[in-house]
Amino acid sequence: MIQLIGLLAISWLLIWLFEKGNLSVLGLAPTKDRLKYFAILFIVSAILSATAFLLRMYIAKEEYTISQSLTTKTVLLETWYQFRTVLTEELLCRGMLLYILIKKIGRQTFFETFSAENTAENMSKYLEEGFSLEKLTNELNNSNAEFYFATLGNNVIGYLKLNFGQSQTELKDNNAVEVERIYVLKEFHGKKVGQLLYNKAIEVAQRLNAHYVWLGVWEKNIRAINFYKKNGFIEFDKHIFKLGNDEQTDIMMKLPISNN
Repeated sequence: MIQLIGLLAISWLLIWLFEKGNLSVLGLAPTKDRLKYFAILFIVSAILSATAFLLRMYIAKEEYTISQSLTTKTVLLETWYQFRTVLTEELLCRGMLLYILIKKIGRQTFFETFSAENTAENMSKYLEEGFSLEKLTNELNNSNAEFYFATLGNNVIGYLKLNFGQSQTELKDNNAVEVERIYVLKEFHGKKVGQLLYNKAIEVAQRLNAHYVWLGVWEKNIRAINFYKKNGFIEFDKHIFKLGNDEQTDIMMKLPISNN
């Protein structure tokens, strides 16, 4: 109990220092999707466990009896232990660190990539809104979005964000995967880190049997446009991307996916 309280306190302190926020960023609220997935997984796990025991009784002729030492107290203690373990590892350790990590790498790479060609006012406005507590909380709690990181030693040097289904910023095609963000620290440009993250996006799309991958890239980001063209992407449309108060044109590009 003391350990769990300590972890909660440390997690809250770190989030407060970085964002002046609270533990809601870790996704503690029981949303509709979380409750649905919990119920489905619980029922499936119960059925598989019961089936395994029945098969062992039927095939291996094993017999089971209720242990005399089994009490309500021991069941509750074991349940609490499992709950504490999941809460500690998944929500506190991973959730809190992931939130801080995405905010740091996201703001830094976006600033390095676009600050030279945009005003300080527009950059500041976008960074505040695009990496706000509310926005990152929604992204982390979205089961139709995934983050991947490129690391060198103990340092994160780039990241990738993918969207699926209705979580895509446009199109909303269940047969598509959107690459919403793929950024690398400036000092690692030209070292194939972007290609590594890109390859991961294609791997995920193939695993999901997606028909195509799509993305939007700023029309002035010639380096990125050439990168995607080199990898087989073609232009198919345009849309408006608002950076601060500046409405910019993004070129929409797509790549058909071969699942052979």
